[in-house]
Amino acid sequence: MSTHKILVIDDSKVIRMRVKDMLPEGNFKVLEAKDGVEGYNLIRSEKPNLIMLDFLLPKMSGWDVYQEVQKEYDLKKIPLVLMSGRKEEVVEKITEPFEYFSFIEKPFEKKAAT
Repeated sequence: MSTHKILVIDDSKVIRMRVKDMLPEGNFKVLEAKDGVEGYNLIRSEKPNLIMLDFLLPKMSGWDVYQEVQKEYDLKKIPLVLMSGRKEEVVEKITEPFEYFSFIEKPFEKKAAT
């Protein structure tokens, strides 16, 4: 039984699958959401151990999801990774250095272990 949950919120099924494929084998379950509303609802109901959040999403943007998460004490403690192909849009809203999350620029590839 999985003890850890990773939530991947991205409107691209390809990106969601790529993230799942890049994760090492482990004792965790990957949850997926295709838009911000679905993702935010899963954050609230599932309390994942890690959130991987696309910045540009339909229905509710990643920025809006991030802001809602930051309002709730028990949710803002969840590690969050923002993903975007346009870092400048993220930096426009949240200045670097990023305090409450990490950032991954898309597209990304799995690096081979050396």
